[in-house]
Amino acid sequence: MTATLIAYRTPPQMERKAAQEAREAGHRAYLPREASQTKTGSRRVPTARGYVFCTGRPAEAEHIKNAIGPVSRTELRRLYIRTSATQRKHAFAPGDSVSVKRGRDADLSATVVEVIRSGWYLVSVSLFGRTHDIKIRESDLARMHPGS
Repeated sequence: MTATLIAYRTPPQMERKAAQEAREAGHRAYLPREASQTKTGSRRVPTARGYVFCTGRPAEAEHIKNAIGPVSRTELRRLYIRTSATQRKHAFAPGDSVSVKRGRDADLSATVVEVIRSGWYLVSVSLFGRTHDIKIRESDLARMHPGS
């Protein structure tokens, strides 16, 4: 088995047909997919929309368009969306007590409301009897110990 595959463009939403077309012609085809939640359940959708990765292009390919170039198998592994089992662990969870280290709200105690995305949090800070929600980086927060 080769260490590289060739990336080919496909028409919109024709990735599965292009991979099947390559397999029927005797080529190895790779189509990275991920689970996606819908209203009626879950289904597997292509991770790299509009692309299929094969060892070669069939002579009479209808759904496989022009070649983009070679792609190593290690680069293809990076196309997978991280699942909850493999994704980066967050330093703080909703409900954690933290203190703000930097910025205009430095030295204030806060509570994590939600994780916005990797490295960013929505925290609730109490000022003058009112609570304010602010968006802040993970590097600007420090965990408060339960006893303090």
